[in-house]
Amino acid sequence: MAELDRIDLKILQALQQDGRLSNLKLAESVGLSPTAVLARVQRLTREGYILGYEARLNPLKLGAGMLVFVEVLLDRTSPNVFDAFKAAVQIRPEIMECPRSIVQRLLRPRMKRM
Repeated sequence: MAELDRIDLKILQALQQDGRLSNLKLAESVGLSPTAVLARVQRLTREGYILGYEARLNPLKLGAGMLVFVEVLLDRTSPNVFDAFKAAVQIRPEIMECPRSIVQRLLRPRMKRM
C-alpha cells in the first residue's frame, strides 16, 4: 500500500465532505487534471482508503426521529450466544450500531417513538 501524500489527503477530505463531488470539481479543488484525480480515486478505493459512498437520510422524514440507547446484558458469553445475538441484531434495520464488549451490548436504534 502506497503512503498517502498531500494531494491524496486533500482528495479524501473533499470526498468526505461531499461524496457526490464530480471528478471535474474534485480535480479543480486539488489542482490536478481530471484524469490524474480519477486514477488517484481509483487507487484509493482499490487500496481500501475509500470504502464506498452513501446517502445521509433524514430520520425525521422517515419517522425515526428518536435515537435511544438500549443496554443489553448477556447472561452467558459463549461464542454461540454472541453469534445468536449478532444474528438477531443484524435483521433489525432500526438498529444502527451495536458496539461489542465482553458481556454487555449497547444498541443504538432509531425509533418513531418509545
